[in-house]
Amino acid sequence: MTRREYTERVLAALRRVTRAERAAIRAEIDAHMEDHVCALLELGYPPELAEERAMAAMGDPEEVGRELDKQYPFRWLAVKWAAMALTLILALLMLGQMDWQMVRINLASRFWPSQLFTYEEPYEFLKGDDTDVRMEVGPAVARVCAAKVVKIQPGAEWAGERPVGSYVAVLRIRCYGKSLRDLGRSVSVPYLEVEGDGGHAGSGAYGWFSFVSVEPGETELTLACSKYGYNAACKVPLDWEGAT
Repeated sequence: MTRREYTERVLAALRRVTRAERAAIRAEIDAHMEDHVCALLELGYPPELAEERAMAAMGDPEEVGRELDKQYPFRWLAVKWAAMALTLILALLMLGQMDWQMVRINLASRFWPSQLFTYEEPYEFLKGDDTDVRMEVGPAVARVCAAKVVKIQPGAEWAGERPVGSYVAVLRIRCYGKSLRDLGRSVSVPYLEVEGDGGHAGSGAYGWFSFVSVEPGETELTLACSKYGYNAACKVPLDWEGAT
C-alpha cells in the first residue's frame, strides 16, 4: 500500500466534512507522514521500509478515518449549511432591493462613460473617452471624461450669453462611488467648480455638463471642490482640436 492509497482510505471513512475540510485533512496526513518518513530515513532506513513503518505507526486507515469523522459531528455540518443558506437569502434580498439602473450608471461612469448617452448636437464632439481625469471627493470620485473646446458660432445655444467667435470649454463630468456598497446608489459630489482664465462654472454633481469660457490657447482648467468640509482639486487638460 502506498502513502497515497493510505490517505485515500482514511478520507473514504469521512462522512461529515466539507470539501475544504477534506482537503485540510489530506494535507495534514501527508505532512505527518512525510515527517515520520524523513525521521526514519535519517536513522538509516531504506525508503520503502521507512514508508511502510510510517504507515504502520499511523494505524489502520479505516480506524483513523472513523476517529477523525467523530471530530466533525453532523450538527456542526448542519449549522454551517444553515449559515450558508441564510447568507444566500440575505444576498437575494439585497439584490432584490438594488436599483439596477443605478448599477448600470455607476459602472458606466467608472468604465465606459461614453456609453451613458446618445450625444446629439451640440455635444457630438464629446463621443468617446478623450479625457480621463479623476478626483476623489469624500466617498465619491468625480470623473471628467471629455474636455473639448469649441468656437461659438452664430445660432449656437451659447451665442446669447457669450460673444460669437469666442471659445468655450465643454466638460462632461460623471460621479461614482468608490466602494462596492455604493454600486446601486446615486452618489453625488456636494459642489464642484471648474475655473480657468476666461471664467468659471459650478454645480452640485452626479453627472453634468460644464460650460466655461476660455482664452485662446489656454491649456487646462482647474476642477475643485472646496465647500462643505471637502478640499480637493485637479487639473483638466483641454482638447482644442477642431476648435478653430
